[in-house]
Amino acid sequence: MDQLLANLPISGVFVGTLLLVLASVEAGHRWARRRQKDRQLENEAPVGATLSLLAFLLAFTFGIAADAFHARKVALVNDANAIRMTYLLSSVIPEAQRSEIRTVLREYVDQRLRWADGQQDGPGRSASDLLDRLWKATAAVGEQNPGGVDVFLSYVGIEP
Repeated sequence: MDQLLANLPISGVFVGTLLLVLASVEAGHRWARRRQKDRQLENEAPVGATLSLLAFLLAFTFGIAADAFHARKVALVNDANAIRMTYLLSSVIPEAQRSEIRTVLREYVDQRLRWADGQQDGPGRSASDLLDRLWKATAAVGEQNPGGVDVFLSYVGIEP
């Protein structure tokens, strides 16, 4: 069921919600009209208006959920792009640090996949531990080649 909802496009959710809202408004209107004809009650609360308000709240809630879904999707794409760029940029540093950085990035991706499935972190594999290892390897590269990072970043088009 989760896979079905995860693969459902947001436009499909919008169209489904819109149809559900319109159907509930129409059903409420017909039900209220029939009930009013049957009973001829003048002081009864308007059911159609209540169902319309319910439909509006439902549409508003789905709008908020769609925004949160989109924000999460954008964050995931940005995270994947940052990991990819770091992995590619690690090819220009010495082998010892390159292999350490790539190992940490692979472990980080594995952890991200576990987090998506709702599993807990293994010992020494939390995000902060992995980032600490990544920064230590990066600091070692900076110590070996002071000033080289600024030149490289300027060459690639990133302002230091």
